[in-house]
Amino acid sequence: MRLNHIRSLFSIIATIAFYTVVIWACQPEDIVSQNNLAPRKDIVLTRAQSEFVSKNLDFSFELFKHVSQNKRDRTVVISPLSVTMALGMIDNGSFNETKTEIEKVLGYSSSTIGELNEFCKTMLAESSAIDPSTVVSFANSAIFNDDICSIKADFIKNLESSYDAFVSHNSFSKEDVRFLINSWCNNKTQGMIPELLNKRAEGYAYFINALYFKGIWANRFNKKNTTTKKFYTLAGETQPVKMMRQNGSFMAGTVPGLCKILRMDYGNGAYQMFILLPEQGHDLADVTDYLSPYTWNDIVENLRMYKVDLEVPSFESEYTADLKSALIGMGIHSAFKSSADFSRMTDDKGVFIEEVYQKTKFMMDEKGTEAASASVVKLNLITGPAASNEMPEMQFHADHPFLFSIREVSTGAIFFIGQYTGQ
Repeated sequence: MRLNHIRSLFSIIATIAFYTVVIWACQPEDIVSQNNLAPRKDIVLTRAQSEFVSKNLDFSFELFKHVSQNKRDRTVVISPLSVTMALGMIDNGSFNETKTEIEKVLGYSSSTIGELNEFCKTMLAESSAIDPSTVVSFANSAIFNDDICSIKADFIKNLESSYDAFVSHNSFSKEDVRFLINSWCNNKTQGMIPELLNKRAEGYAYFINALYFKGIWANRFNKKNTTTKKFYTLAGETQPVKMMRQNGSFMAGTVPGLCKILRMDYGNGAYQMFILLPEQGHDLADVTDYLSPYTWNDIVENLRMYKVDLEVPSFESEYTADLKSALIGMGIHSAFKSSADFSRMTDDKGVFIEEVYQKTKFMMDEKGTEAASASVVKLNLITGPAASNEMPEMQFHADHPFLFSIREVSTGAIFFIGQYTGQ
């Protein structure tokens, strides 16, 4: 009897253990439980700020078109929002033609600088609060060369109150300002961009915006399903990539005859990635040229739920963009000349924008996306010459170059935009 009792006990324990393993194994590893996520919050903007975001979409697409124009075979990633904040700081010190050109290109020529400042202040404060599962942080800094510059107190006050800027006055000839800037950037980008300056700091001043993003997919990929597959480059060649795969329900759609669109949400849905995959007979240039605020809003609003057989590469990319020529091509001319007017910043004559560049790092894998961007505006001083109920199905195999972007839902602001080419 005792032996039978022990056998029965072991049988019960084994049965419980078996079903525990089965139940655990059947849990959907690729789906983030919405029960564990805080409800999505919206960033509330004023009417003027909402209009600015809408117009700033045009800046986002035009900047990407200029940057990627001669780089169709390269993976390119930029952050238009980071550039907007860096130039927004500068604009607080601009006047006359310089001010008009900057504001027209950024998209707020009909707004006041106060409204732009309030928009940036709102984004700084609220972007990280709308989804606790997504880490978003902005940081701004202004580093002035005390050897040659004198800055107006009101300008500094605006930087600190609207942009929460770290303001530092240093002797560029005596202090290691390069180390200061790189350490600040490394800290604000969680180590993703450790070296923003690769040479000694020089000139009049540096204005820097740093943006960090880390989001988990609402529908995660199971790493066991990731395999090495062929990716078809623009040159018609193939190369191996780590292709993530899952079958699931996604918001998707098409621009007939041009591209397929897929939306992948992060966390509670406050942030989203869009992938635009060119159809056969079209390439990245065709899709990029199609993008405008109107066509983008049409894409976003006309997606529907599909059962998707999804394949998309995991990848890591670093990109440095020289934005000076792009901004000049878009209409900012005066600010780069010795005749630039920054009289609301300083009484010094001959202050102009010498460089504008951005470093970005972007990583996408089965868990989600981690990305960082740092934008630099360097000033110098001239000292000489100067749907139906039935869910349709879609095969979305991103095995050739595609565009992608990350946006915040409630404002529509584009945080990152890029193209993946496999190179």
